[in-house]
Amino acid sequence: MSFFKRYYFLILFLPVVSGCHQQEIQYTDFYGNIQNLNYLESKEILLFYPDKKYNRNELKRLLQTYDSAYLFAARISGQHPGMDSSYGEKLTIAVVPTTCGSGCGKLGMKGIEFTEEKFKKIFNLFVESEKHDHLYFYELGRNFWFYDKAFTLSGQKENAHIRTGFAIFLRNVILYELGVDVEEINGKPYAQYMRDNYEIWGNFKKNNEQNFLFDLLIRENIHLTEKPILWSMYWWSMYESEGFSSKFLEFYLQEVKRQKVPDSIDDLVENFTNSFENSRIRH
Repeated sequence: MSFFKRYYFLILFLPVVSGCHQQEIQYTDFYGNIQNLNYLESKEILLFYPDKKYNRNELKRLLQTYDSAYLFAARISGQHPGMDSSYGEKLTIAVVPTTCGSGCGKLGMKGIEFTEEKFKKIFNLFVESEKHDHLYFYELGRNFWFYDKAFTLSGQKENAHIRTGFAIFLRNVILYELGVDVEEINGKPYAQYMRDNYEIWGNFKKNNEQNFLFDLLIRENIHLTEKPILWSMYWWSMYESEGFSSKFLEFYLQEVKRQKVPDSIDDLVENFTNSFENSRIRH
């Protein structure tokens, strides 16, 4: 799930020492609760976690892939997420008792939280099978959402589906580009999950050959759970049509940022189509 509302806390980055001489940090979570957590730094990430006997060498290995994913997202986006904490420039990942879901990512800002229960599963999965849970890569899609100006319309219910669809899309791109071996999603092997998404997208296009993007924005009879998938596949189909080129994605995301604020659904659709056509020319 996402952390839509941006909270600004005065967060004190204060080391404290536990009885076992383990250095800890006072971390303030997304809802203002303060707790003492162990911490571990990688090149791009500052991980806060409770003392649950996590092997730090294994955590470092996990963060190596997380670093690569973050750097890839920053490269194609042309920018880093903003900061709203006093923890420095690194992306913070915190393991906390509760958050806004099993995982929670700030929108357009650095900051991800996992519940203790979820992170234990993520860690054990990695150690036991060398596989990754998909959730971190999805939440990066929240952190790297910079496109409200071009892709949202005031009062339009589709805004949330568009943002969620982008997070799904960016996750899938990262997994593909980095060759990440990922665990099941929604109880399905990842390859089957993607085949199902292709089928949903194919059926939608078949029934809406004319103006299918406009149709997606205004139709009310599309199941709500399918709308983010459809948006993710809209972007994925563009990526696929350009030979799965990350350079194309760089051009595309640059073009998105150049679009004007839409005043109508027609304007919004035009922003989508203009971004694609202009980036295809550049690519």
